[in-house]
Amino acid sequence: MKKQFLKCLAVLGAGMISSSVLAGVAYPDPAGGWTYIYNGDKDTAGDPNSGFTSLDGTWSHDNGSDQFDGSKIGGTLVTGDFGVGNSPGGMMSITEGGVTFLRMQDAGNPTQYGYPDPPSNRKIFFGHDISAETASDTILDEGVTLTFRARIPTPAKTTGPLDQLHRAGQSAAGPQAYPATGDGYLVSDGGKGNVTIKQAAGGAVAFALTVPADTFGGDPNGTKANFSGLTMNKLNGTDIVGAVNFDSPGEFRGVQLDPTEWHEFWITIKQDTTGVGNYEVSVYVDGSNQPTTLIVTSGNGSDFGGISYIAIGGSRTDENWALDLDFIAWKAGVLVPPAPPTPTEPPKISSAARQGDKLVITWTGGGTLQTSASLPATWTDVAGATTSPATVNLADLKRFYRIRR
Repeated sequence: MKKQFLKCLAVLGAGMISSSVLAGVAYPDPAGGWTYIYNGDKDTAGDPNSGFTSLDGTWSHDNGSDQFDGSKIGGTLVTGDFGVGNSPGGMMSITEGGVTFLRMQDAGNPTQYGYPDPPSNRKIFFGHDISAETASDTILDEGVTLTFRARIPTPAKTTGPLDQLHRAGQSAAGPQAYPATGDGYLVSDGGKGNVTIKQAAGGAVAFALTVPADTFGGDPNGTKANFSGLTMNKLNGTDIVGAVNFDSPGEFRGVQLDPTEWHEFWITIKQDTTGVGNYEVSVYVDGSNQPTTLIVTSGNGSDFGGISYIAIGGSRTDENWALDLDFIAWKAGVLVPPAPPTPTEPPKISSAARQGDKLVITWTGGGTLQTSASLPATWTDVAGATTSPATVNLADLKRFYRIRR
């Protein structure tokens, strides 16, 4: 469960960003907090051409990779203009198990099923201006840290709505049930994914949650991803190119895990100095301080000119997908996750094993071993027994031990 009582500090008003924005569940926040965090608990559908007015009031869907129709997921499907119709898919905040998150769904290509375009939800893509929050034009080159907690929803693990799929090229078969195994995404369009970061000077790195049955373009008979986890730009040289997508040449990049479970990612991106690619990406997952480090090529995809930005969603018209996003945050610099806090559980003796005329006592939680010959006790420290395990002589037939911290 995310720390909602801390994360309410995220956005104070237009142009007013808290100096200490807190996020994590599995990881402590960096010193001074995050520069910005979106909590998943705001789902304002800003009007077309209104700029950065969506979600918490700082995201825009005015870009070439979006055809959001303003609707939430579920309900009676209705054709119509923005804010009037309810095409398959959409976005909305949902609360389950005490966690409030944003659900985004692209059900395929509704235009092939009689829904007007624009808008039709055939692609949903929101961007957030990080240049306005002090990000430089070369934020990727200089180094940046992202964190987000996300999953691919599945019917067995959610009570929230999921629309039927309106798959591209499958209209003759009619709408199809949302897959029991989830519906993920594949990096496309020159480095665009479920989570994307783009620097104003050029170059984008994208991340997508992917299930094995995903296909590039949504065709269920197409080439399947055959991978379960977090995928990203391919490695395909040192130029900023469009060919970093799932179907591009080059070396595949991914971190294997079950994307239908919640995972918290802490990701650092910095310039590659080996001459192999453009960026070194280190992915930490679920509290681990051991990253998976991969080198990727920078994509040329761009939707908001002249700024550095982060984006969420999916940009490909024919690909269907769904994503649950608990939070996303960013901060300049390559920041290693802080060590977890010192455990607060009391010390506990875990074993006492006899070895000849000695007793080896093992405990957890720190502290000093103490002993007494009787109860009620007058406890005394065992000399030198300040770390576990400790070895004591069996000089008495009866003796009691405890840990003092």
